[in-house]
Amino acid sequence: MNILQLKSILVNNGYEYVEEIKPKEISVFYQGLMDKELVILVLNLDMDTNLLGENFTKLQKNIKSIFQTEKEIQLFSVIFTSEVKRVHDNLCDCENYWIYDTQNKKTIIYENQPANFYGLYELLENDHNMENIYGAEKRDRKKYKKPIVTIGLIVLNIIFFTLLELLGCTEDSSFMAHYGALFVPYVLEGNQYFRFITSMFMHFGINHLFNNMIMLFCLGEILEKQIGKVSFLTVYLLSGIGANIISFWYYLKGDELVVSAGASGAIFGILGSLLVVVVMNKGKLESITTLRLIFMICLSLYLGYRDINTNNAAHIGGLLFGIILGIILSMIIVFKRKKK
Repeated sequence: MNILQLKSILVNNGYEYVEEIKPKEISVFYQGLMDKELVILVLNLDMDTNLLGENFTKLQKNIKSIFQTEKEIQLFSVIFTSEVKRVHDNLCDCENYWIYDTQNKKTIIYENQPANFYGLYELLENDHNMENIYGAEKRDRKKYKKPIVTIGLIVLNIIFFTLLELLGCTEDSSFMAHYGALFVPYVLEGNQYFRFITSMFMHFGINHLFNNMIMLFCLGEILEKQIGKVSFLTVYLLSGIGANIISFWYYLKGDELVVSAGASGAIFGILGSLLVVVVMNKGKLESITTLRLIFMICLSLYLGYRDINTNNAAHIGGLLFGIILGIILSMIIVFKRKKK
C-alpha cells in the first residue's frame, strides 16, 4: 500500500480531503457523523522526519483546530516511514496512530494503540492492503460495530410472522385483526391500544415482510451507526407508534374499515431521521446526499399512492415523526456538547 492508495480508499468510503493543508507530506481527511467528526491524518515521514515527539503532538492539536465544530473530534494518524523503530521510539507517548512500514510493506499496530478506528481496519483489510499486523491480537480488535438493534428487529419481525403463519393465514385480514393488527373498531370498543405496537411487527404475507425487512436492514444499518443503538430503537418504536396513531385518526375520520399492519411506518421514520442526519452533516453522509434521500422518499410515497392496499397515512405519519425525532436528537447532542 502507498499513500495514494490510502487516499483513494478513504475518499471512496465517504471521507473528504482537506485541500487547505499545504505541506505535501501531510494529508488530512474527515468524515462527519451525527455526534462526532472523524479525522484521519496521513503523514509521510520519509519526506519530513521532523514531525516527531512534541512536534507530532502540536501537529495533532493544529489539525483539530481547523475544524470549527461543536462535535467531538476523533483524530487518528497513519504514518508512512521506512525507519519504523526510530519513529516509534519518538512517538511512544503519543496516542491514536498506526505505522506503515514502507520498506517491508506492512502495517504495524502496537499494543498501546487502537486496533481499529471506526472500520478503518476493515477498509484496508478488504482492499488487501493490510499485509501484516503486529502487537494486536485479532480477537481484541474492535470490529465494525454490527447493527445489533436493526438485526434484532428483523429477527423479531420474522419470528412474529412465522408464529402467525403457523396459527393461520397472514393474508387474511380477519385473522390479522384477531391477532393484533390495527383495526379502528377494536381499538375504540375494546380499548385495545396495544395494537399501536403489535401491528408494527405484523405483515400481510411473505412479500410484505420481505420488502420491509430489506428496507429496514439497508436504512437501519446506516442510521444505527450514526445515532447509536438506544436512539435508533427510540426512533423506530416512536415512529412506528406515531405512524399508527396518524393511521388510526385518518381511518377514524373516514368511512372505510381497514385492517392495517406492517413495519413501513417505522421504516419511514428511519428515513425521516436519516434525512435530518444527512442535512446536519452538510448534505452528505458516505454515499448518501440530501437530494438522493429526498428523491427516495418521494419515490416511495408515490409508489405507495399508486397501490390501493398501501397505508399512506402511516407512511406520512412515520416520516413526520422520524423528522421530528431526528431534530430532537440533534438538539440533545448539540446541548451536551455545549455543556461539556
